[in-house]
Amino acid sequence: MMSVAEFVYTVILKPPPLRAAANWCIRMAMPEKVRYGGAEILLNRNDPVVSGALAFRQYEKDEQAFVNRAIQPGMTVLDVGANIGFYTAICGLRTGPEGRVIALEPDPQNFSFLSRTVERNQLKNVDAVQAAAASREGEMWLFTSKDNRGDNRLYAHNQSDNRIRVRVVRLDEFLSQMGVAELNFIKIDVQGFEGEVLAGLEGTIRRSPKLQILMEFWPEGL
Repeated sequence: MMSVAEFVYTVILKPPPLRAAANWCIRMAMPEKVRYGGAEILLNRNDPVVSGALAFRQYEKDEQAFVNRAIQPGMTVLDVGANIGFYTAICGLRTGPEGRVIALEPDPQNFSFLSRTVERNQLKNVDAVQAAAASREGEMWLFTSKDNRGDNRLYAHNQSDNRIRVRVVRLDEFLSQMGVAELNFIKIDVQGFEGEVLAGLEGTIRRSPKLQILMEFWPEGL
């Protein structure tokens, strides 16, 4: 169910002039960082959507509750589309020194915040990787949005205002190179590109009998 804050932002403030005014206000009011549990998250003050929602405690409350229930010490976690590192930090703390988190984020702007959040929380069990995931390795265009750094996509879309070349990995091979044979938990949020990510993960999934997956399902973006 949509929250009141989500309804106001996505419906009432949908007209471009109202949305632009709302984004300006959010940017001006956003703090540099916010704390969730034991994790300190560094916010991207240029992003009124993901960082704005985190700043005002409106970010994916059901998903947060699920992650907090599911992640246990010693788990191996994969975060695909890590953005500024919110779930990466939460999982890094909850898995502890015996666990491991691998976080992928292709956007250089997001990745800078992800790296700093990992460093700020002294997460020695986290590998932050500047790359996207797909069914093949190489490079692709990442179509970015200056007003929503959570809506970067590996395909052209009408909300994009720029594009950059990014590294792309096939996760079965990439995880093998990282010394990871199986996973306990995967979070995937890649704006409709989830099928491509899963196509490159089939072997790892087969080897992971206790695997849990938290994945966005957004038919409009598939």
